[in-house]
Amino acid sequence: MPNRNRKAFPSNRHLLKTAYDTRRPDYDEALSGLCRDVRALLKVHGYTPTIKYRIKRFNNYFGKLQKIHKGERGSEAGLITDLLGLRIICPFLEDLDIIEGLLSAHFQIIEAEMKVEKALAEIKPLQGVIPICGYGNKIRDDRGAWSDLRAYINSHLDAEFNYGSCPDCIDTRLKKLKQSEITRS
Repeated sequence: MPNRNRKAFPSNRHLLKTAYDTRRPDYDEALSGLCRDVRALLKVHGYTPTIKYRIKRFNNYFGKLQKIHKGERGSEAGLITDLLGLRIICPFLEDLDIIEGLLSAHFQIIEAEMKVEKALAEIKPLQGVIPICGYGNKIRDDRGAWSDLRAYINSHLDAEFNYGSCPDCIDTRLKKLKQSEITRS
């Protein structure tokens, strides 16, 4: 026997998509305005963190509606609280509490997710003695395998390489070039 207390799920995905698309410019405008207000508030207090924002894509929105309708775990309240999302990335951990306080004092926070613990858990510290081959610039990892130093650092840190030459290497190269020119002459 069907559960009569459960609301009927909108069966026409196309109609929902049309309604979502119709409201999308309003979502964009609201989120853009919120982002501007948050940036201005934080700037007045001397903070300039990176702020990213997004609107939940229709397929994800529709999937969440289905979960709510089915009564799946994590959708108990029956609300979609993350249709519009604002991510504030603080460069310093000590700024988190201050920025959270500023935002709470000026805005109604519906849902906040702190990802500090997760980020800290993902950090792979480089410490202790790090064995590096002096000839081939390879590094021995914790499993004893030798790999390219750049590849190792890329896999352990969120970093990119920018190549240049230090003054000592430039001097050495110039001396070698001059020496080779003298030898050829």
